[in-house]
Amino acid sequence: MAIRDLFSSKRVCHLLVTGEGVIADKYNYFMDFLTNNRAALGIISELEHLYYGSGPFTMAGVERQYGQLAAATDNLVMALNGLAPGKYAELSRVSDRIAREIAPVFAAAPLPPVGELVLPLEALTAESVQVAGSKATNLALIHKYLDAPIPPGFVITAGALELFLRETNLAETIAGLLAGLSPDNLEDLEEKSQAIRDLILQASVPAGLAAEISGAYREIEAKTHPGVRLAMRSSAVGEDTEASFAGQYATELNVTQDNLLEAYKLVVASKYSPRAVSYRLRYELEDRDTRMCVAGIAMIDSRASGVLYTVDPSRPGSHLLKINSVWGLGELLVGGEAAADEFYVDKTTGAIGQRVIGRKTERLVNREGGGTRLEAVPTGEQELPSLDDDTVLALSRYGLRLEE
Repeated sequence: MAIRDLFSSKRVCHLLVTGEGVIADKYNYFMDFLTNNRAALGIISELEHLYYGSGPFTMAGVERQYGQLAAATDNLVMALNGLAPGKYAELSRVSDRIAREIAPVFAAAPLPPVGELVLPLEALTAESVQVAGSKATNLALIHKYLDAPIPPGFVITAGALELFLRETNLAETIAGLLAGLSPDNLEDLEEKSQAIRDLILQASVPAGLAAEISGAYREIEAKTHPGVRLAMRSSAVGEDTEASFAGQYATELNVTQDNLLEAYKLVVASKYSPRAVSYRLRYELEDRDTRMCVAGIAMIDSRASGVLYTVDPSRPGSHLLKINSVWGLGELLVGGEAAADEFYVDKTTGAIGQRVIGRKTERLVNREGGGTRLEAVPTGEQELPSLDDDTVLALSRYGLRLEE
């Protein structure tokens, strides 16, 4: 009997509808095969898009898609074996073997040893980046190899963050909230980012870590003066590299001893701002690839602050070094909120070639009780250069040594 004749018979149609008999079972297996084959092909297509597309490629995304593909494949093999009992038994064994071989790829990496929780800047070497982050390590090396002046400080290490997350039981919770996040789902990103930051800020810093931070602060006091204030700055692993994270992490200025732990948590929590999480996703960075370290640096009661570029960003072929500066602390400058003075130094001759003096009506200064405040710049100082020529030339020499 032809297949079309078999399936046109009233008896077979009755069996298929009522689910009775061998033919109905075969039909159901066949439909399961088609459904799961279609699903598996769709997932493979999504994995290819994940790999070749412009969106974020993360292990969490791959693992989720692989789990769906494995389930569809198992169901597909089960349907084949139902259609032809015993004929495809080997496929089940192959599928199980593939699952065993792939499992280690997605297994959680063993937690790194905690190691040192807090280190003085002078203890850092070029190999300290994975422990202390790029910013603290680079600052330490500037002093160590070029003898450039830097304020004393310490770094709360990546190991300290591991300890903090373990002892507060936050590691798995944060991983769960981050799983499946997309930079394109802004509402979900905002909600889960806020949840993570709240968890960190509500947690208590472990007693052992708190004691080491206090001890490091006392060492800074001994090098400076009693009651010294600190700048608590991010020094995440991977920060200030090809993925700069510029302006994405928090900085707490003029922090008193009583507020050190809270400032530490604020900087750690800033790793999970929507902007920072989205940036990591788009750069295809895993959360574990960017562990947050925090540098505690003695505050300078700055007369002027600024940024030095050994290559003028707007004219990279000009052989000019550029310095931007403002009165007071530098956060208004880096945040783009203040008009700055501009100084251009010819890298060939070492001479100042141009000065552009901005009108600086406000400055950020340290508050006596901690933190910062805005104050008006006296009228007579608003259009004065914030740096004199000797300082500009001294800074340019440090910049050229660093570039070299």
